[in-house]
Amino acid sequence: MAILNRHLKVQFRWLLSAFFTVAADRSFADLAMETETARILEPGHFEISSAFEFQTDPCGKEYALPMAFEIGLYRHLELLIEPVPFTSIRPKGGEAATGVGDLETTLTYLIIEEKKYVPAVALAGEIKFPTAATITIAPNYSAPVLPLSTDHVAADSTWR
Repeated sequence: MAILNRHLKVQFRWLLSAFFTVAADRSFADLAMETETARILEPGHFEISSAFEFQTDPCGKEYALPMAFEIGLYRHLELLIEPVPFTSIRPKGGEAATGVGDLETTLTYLIIEEKKYVPAVALAGEIKFPTAATITIAPNYSAPVLPLSTDHVAADSTWR
Protein backbone atom coordinates (compact mmCIF):
# COMPACT_ATOMS: atom_id res chain seq x y z
CA MET A 1 0.00 0.00 0.00
CA ALA A 2 2.85 2.41 0.84
CA ILE A 3 4.42 1.77 -2.58
CA LEU A 4 1.11 2.56 -4.29
CA ASN A 5 0.72 5.85 -2.37
CA ARG A 6 4.30 6.84 -3.21
CA HIS A 7 3.70 5.98 -6.87
CA LEU A 8 0.52 8.11 -6.92
CA LYS A 9 2.36 11.07 -5.37
CA VAL A 10 5.08 10.92 -8.03
CA GLN A 11 2.46 10.71 -10.79
CA PHE A 12 0.57 13.67 -9.31
CA ARG A 13 3.73 15.82 -9.27
CA TRP A 14 4.46 14.99 -12.90
CA LEU A 15 0.86 15.72 -13.94
CA LEU A 16 0.91 19.04 -12.08
CA SER A 17 4.14 20.04 -13.83
CA ALA A 18 2.73 19.01 -17.22
CA PHE A 19 -0.49 20.95 -16.57
CA PHE A 20 1.35 24.20 -15.86
CA THR A 21 3.44 23.71 -19.00
CA VAL A 22 0.43 23.08 -21.25
CA ALA A 23 -1.91 25.60 -19.59
CA ALA A 24 0.33 28.57 -20.41
CA ASP A 25 -0.70 30.58 -23.46
CA ARG A 26 3.00 30.96 -24.34
CA SER A 27 5.77 28.58 -23.46
CA PHE A 28 9.48 29.19 -23.50
CA ALA A 29 12.43 26.92 -22.96
CA ASP A 30 13.54 26.98 -19.36
CA LEU A 31 17.09 26.70 -18.12
CA ALA A 32 17.81 23.91 -15.71
CA MET A 33 20.28 26.17 -13.93
CA GLU A 34 19.49 29.23 -11.89
CA THR A 35 20.40 32.59 -13.39
CA GLU A 36 20.06 36.12 -12.12
CA THR A 37 18.75 38.91 -14.33
CA ALA A 38 17.84 42.57 -14.08
CA ARG A 39 14.78 42.12 -16.31
CA ILE A 40 11.83 42.61 -13.95
CA LEU A 41 8.32 41.40 -14.83
CA GLU A 42 5.64 44.02 -15.37
CA PRO A 43 3.11 44.42 -12.53
CA GLY A 44 0.43 41.73 -12.69
CA HIS A 45 2.45 39.48 -15.02
CA PHE A 46 3.71 36.10 -13.89
CA GLU A 47 5.86 33.21 -15.08
CA ILE A 48 5.74 29.60 -13.96
CA SER A 49 8.59 27.25 -14.75
CA SER A 50 9.78 23.81 -13.81
CA ALA A 51 12.75 21.63 -14.64
CA PHE A 52 13.98 18.13 -13.95
CA GLU A 53 17.52 17.97 -12.59
CA PHE A 54 19.69 14.88 -12.65
CA GLN A 55 23.19 14.88 -11.17
CA THR A 56 25.64 12.04 -10.94
CA ASP A 57 29.18 11.61 -9.68
CA PRO A 58 31.26 8.77 -8.19
CA CYS A 59 29.60 9.35 -4.79
CA GLY A 60 26.02 8.81 -6.00
CA LYS A 61 23.05 10.31 -7.83
CA GLU A 62 20.57 13.09 -7.17
CA TYR A 63 17.23 13.90 -8.79
CA ALA A 64 15.14 17.04 -8.23
CA LEU A 65 12.08 18.80 -9.61
CA PRO A 66 12.57 22.51 -8.85
CA MET A 67 9.81 24.97 -9.72
CA ALA A 68 9.67 28.75 -9.93
CA PHE A 69 6.74 31.15 -9.60
CA GLU A 70 7.72 34.71 -10.57
CA ILE A 71 5.28 37.58 -10.04
CA GLY A 72 5.62 41.25 -11.00
CA LEU A 73 4.42 43.19 -7.94
CA TYR A 74 5.17 46.82 -8.80
CA ARG A 75 6.95 48.68 -11.60
CA HIS A 76 10.43 47.83 -10.27
CA LEU A 77 9.69 44.99 -7.85
CA GLU A 78 9.12 41.27 -8.35
CA LEU A 79 8.73 38.23 -6.13
CA LEU A 80 10.21 34.83 -6.95
CA ILE A 81 9.05 31.72 -5.05
CA GLU A 82 11.07 28.56 -5.65
CA PRO A 83 9.69 25.37 -4.10
CA VAL A 84 11.29 21.98 -4.68
CA PRO A 85 8.37 19.51 -4.47
CA PHE A 86 10.56 16.47 -5.12
CA THR A 87 14.20 15.66 -4.29
CA SER A 88 15.86 12.26 -4.21
CA ILE A 89 19.44 11.80 -3.04
CA ARG A 90 20.98 8.37 -3.60
CA PRO A 91 24.57 8.22 -2.28
CA LYS A 92 26.63 5.09 -2.83
CA GLY A 93 27.14 3.37 0.49
CA GLY A 94 25.06 5.91 2.43
CA GLU A 95 21.48 6.43 3.51
CA ALA A 96 19.18 7.56 0.69
CA ALA A 97 16.63 10.33 1.16
CA THR A 98 13.54 11.31 -0.80
CA GLY A 99 11.18 14.17 -0.04
CA VAL A 100 10.41 17.85 -0.37
CA GLY A 101 13.32 20.28 -0.65
CA ASP A 102 13.70 23.77 0.81
CA LEU A 103 11.60 26.77 -0.21
CA GLU A 104 13.39 29.92 -1.38
CA THR A 105 11.81 33.35 -1.78
CA THR A 106 13.53 36.26 -3.49
CA LEU A 107 12.52 39.92 -3.80
CA THR A 108 14.23 41.75 -6.66
CA TYR A 109 14.22 45.53 -7.06
CA LEU A 110 15.33 47.27 -10.25
CA ILE A 111 17.68 50.05 -9.14
CA ILE A 112 18.76 51.42 -12.55
CA GLU A 113 16.71 51.05 -15.72
CA GLU A 114 18.51 50.16 -18.92
CA LYS A 115 19.51 53.09 -21.12
CA LYS A 116 21.41 53.28 -24.38
CA TYR A 117 24.87 53.08 -22.71
CA VAL A 118 23.89 52.06 -19.17
CA PRO A 119 23.05 48.47 -18.21
CA ALA A 120 20.07 47.66 -16.00
CA VAL A 121 21.03 46.94 -12.39
CA ALA A 122 18.86 45.05 -9.89
CA LEU A 123 19.34 44.17 -6.24
CA ALA A 124 17.87 40.94 -4.80
CA GLY A 125 17.47 39.54 -1.30
CA GLU A 126 16.73 35.88 -0.69
CA ILE A 127 15.32 33.94 2.26
CA LYS A 128 15.57 30.15 2.38
CA PHE A 129 12.93 28.40 4.48
CA PRO A 130 14.09 24.99 5.75
CA THR A 131 11.11 22.90 4.62
CA ALA A 132 13.06 19.72 3.80
CA ALA A 133 12.19 16.83 6.08
CA THR A 134 15.66 15.30 6.35
CA ILE A 135 19.18 16.56 6.99
CA THR A 136 20.40 14.64 3.93
CA ILE A 137 18.29 16.86 1.64
CA ALA A 138 19.01 20.18 3.40
CA PRO A 139 21.85 19.96 5.93
CA ASN A 140 22.41 22.50 8.69
CA TYR A 141 20.09 25.31 7.65
CA SER A 142 18.84 27.72 10.25
CA ALA A 143 15.61 29.68 10.24
CA PRO A 144 15.41 32.70 7.93
CA VAL A 145 16.64 36.00 9.31
CA LEU A 146 15.29 39.46 8.54
CA PRO A 147 16.21 41.94 7.17
CA LEU A 148 16.81 40.47 3.77
CA SER A 149 20.40 39.96 2.79
CA THR A 150 21.59 41.79 -0.29
CA ASP A 151 24.11 39.26 -1.49
CA HIS A 152 22.74 38.95 -5.01
CA VAL A 153 23.39 41.78 -7.42
CA ALA A 154 22.51 41.20 -11.05
CA ALA A 155 23.55 43.40 -13.94
CA ASP A 156 22.05 42.62 -17.31
CA SER A 157 23.10 44.65 -20.30
CA THR A 158 21.73 44.60 -23.79
CA TRP A 159 23.28 47.33 -25.87
CA ARG A 160 21.03 48.94 -28.48
